[in-house]
Amino acid sequence: MRPKISVITPSFNQGSFLEQTITSVLSQSYENLEFILIDGGSSDNSIEIIRKYSSRITYWESAPDDGQSSAINKGLQICSGDIICWLNSDDTFLDGCLSFVARNLSYHKTPQWLIGGTKVVDKDGRTLYDRSTHYVGISTFSDWSKHWFPQQSTFWNRRMLQQVGFLRDDLHFIMDYDYWIRMFKVCNPILSDELLSTYRYHSDAKCISKPSSVLSELKLVHSKNFITDKSLLILHSLIRASAFAYSLPALSSASPLYNAYLEKFFRVVIKVWTIIIDTFWNIICRPLLYSSCIFSRFFVSLFRPLFN
Repeated sequence: MRPKISVITPSFNQGSFLEQTITSVLSQSYENLEFILIDGGSSDNSIEIIRKYSSRITYWESAPDDGQSSAINKGLQICSGDIICWLNSDDTFLDGCLSFVARNLSYHKTPQWLIGGTKVVDKDGRTLYDRSTHYVGISTFSDWSKHWFPQQSTFWNRRMLQQVGFLRDDLHFIMDYDYWIRMFKVCNPILSDELLSTYRYHSDAKCISKPSSVLSELKLVHSKNFITDKSLLILHSLIRASAFAYSLPALSSASPLYNAYLEKFFRVVIKVWTIIIDTFWNIICRPLLYSSCIFSRFFVSLFRPLFN
């Protein structure tokens, strides 16, 4: 029997697109499907649409919540699938998506995650361009606006869910970015060019309509996970180069675990360096500066009569 796949769809007042999302999931011809839909108490025609398909939806509810992350977390707590994902209510799966994931993502023993490609479409569903990911590393997350990969085409197994837990409820725009970083620290993803979904790019999407909020959360998450000081980044590169030169594959490989420990090491270096600088300033520089000020005032007062 093929693995059970849990698809979680959070929604709030997305009646314009919701039916397309639902039908794209239910038309997958994948028998072992668990479809969970969490609506945040919509006031548009969303509930009518949900009820139309309710007999084929494993679980759904409509009640006020604390936002998208909270809704997805409800689904993550309920779901029982071997493979898990979430699909926003303005995006869709392409035909054969779930079958492809079931064939290519292991759900036994070790944490794994898979990233496929997506079709970026406009509000009316017209294709703008295709997006695939060929590399995921620290640079991916350091410049997310350039190297982003599609949430709609990202899947993970239950072992990974057990390892990384749920989304952060306090993040409302880039909760996926934070979640992917946590997965990346566990293992590298499986990458595929296969187009698995459509990502609807439109002005009403919150990440597009509120760029300043996105940037604020992005900086917050990035600063907690990656070093940003340029000198330390150079040191990071030198250590990796040295490791490679001395044939230490455990270090020279771009393993997420290695990077995670290295980032912690650099944070310690920053703290130690800060203590050294502060100590040097307080014990040597500050007294010298103070003394020079005193002497300057003394000499000014001494020679002032000569210039009067």
